[in-house]
Amino acid sequence: FLPVNDLLVGSNGDLWIATGGEGVQRRTQNESRPLGYLPDESGLRGETVYDLAQSPSGQLWAATNRGAAYFEQGQWRRDKALVSLADTAVRSIAADDLGAWLGTSAGLARYNFGEDTLQWQALTEGSSINAVEYDSIERLWVAGGDASLWLRTADGKWRDMTVIQRDIPSSAPVTAFTRLSEPPGSILAAFRGYGVYRSDGLSWQA
Repeated sequence: FLPVNDLLVGSNGDLWIATGGEGVQRRTQNESRPLGYLPDESGLRGETVYDLAQSPSGQLWAATNRGAAYFEQGQWRRDKALVSLADTAVRSIAADDLGAWLGTSAGLARYNFGEDTLQWQALTEGSSINAVEYDSIERLWVAGGDASLWLRTADGKWRDMTVIQRDIPSSAPVTAFTRLSEPPGSILAAFRGYGVYRSDGLSWQA
């Protein structure tokens, strides 16, 4: 059986499937069989895809064991800055209309379309990133493999979310996020070994 790491329903209703060995598959509403985007043949560098994300304008992204790529005109594309990630595992992506935040095995990086630049964030330098996610008010949540937990506010400031009181040991890392539409700005976080907690950026609740 082919491992499936993530599913995403696109803005047009197509189902995108992130696989653990055969790149990305796409099932359209009018086709019974999925269309496969195999590594190299489709421009996708890595065969293992960990995460899929879509920007508000519909730009699709894939995080793979060999970098990240975005989908355009039937092909997966990597600009010069993204090519530099060819030997780096990207495990999570949060996409917006200007680019994407990339959670990698070497830290958090910001890719910008306009300048084709990749900027590494000093606060996560050398730490693998488990998950990144935007909440409904466009704040960015970042979970490190070392149990670090950060929130980037709309004005670009970073807040250390491990200092907020919670009933979870500080050594427990977050492995996944899911955004909630209500209340605005709230998110679900899966803490390894301790279950799922909700936060609005001010407190944690089981």
